[in-house]
Amino acid sequence: MLVLESAGVIVFHQRTGRGPAPSRVLSNAAAGGTLLLALRAALVGQGWLWIAAWLLAALFAHVTDLALRWRD
Repeated sequence: MLVLESAGVIVFHQRTGRGPAPSRVLSNAAAGGTLLLALRAALVGQGWLWIAAWLLAALFAHVTDLALRWRD
């Protein structure tokens, strides 16, 4: 659903010029998606290293999202 929503918002932006820029949509979706993957890793009992890796990826995506928003 996250991928479909992101694709829909990007297509809407490309066709109308309204809505958030694709870079913002993708960075926000990446932050949320990696948090969901960290949750999944914890729920299925994967090792702490996988959970930490997904959380680190979420941190990088979140910092990217903040940097894109900060410029405005």
